[in-house]
Amino acid sequence: PVAGALVGLALSWKGDGVYIPVGHSYLGCPPQIPMSHVKAALGSVLQDEQIQKQSSSKKRDVIALAHHGIHLGGVVFDTMLASYLIDPD
Repeated sequence: PVAGALVGLALSWKGDGVYIPVGHSYLGCPPQIPMSHVKAALGSVLQDEQIQKQSSSKKRDVIALAHHGIHLGGVVFDTMLASYLIDPD
């Protein structure tokens, strides 16, 4: 997450989900959504400590979003950390 580029965000809620492509670049790649639009539309939700969120890797997500001026808040569960706590091997 430190050196890599953010290529998309996967979000889900109440059984529904979306993928927001922001940085894919390959031959025939569909148009990407500018990160400025994502930040304008979702920045306040992603940063809100009162809106609880789950992450597959909070540390990675915090770093990747910080590169775009989004300070992820309200993460109450990290599946990668939970997996490690259950089985460190």
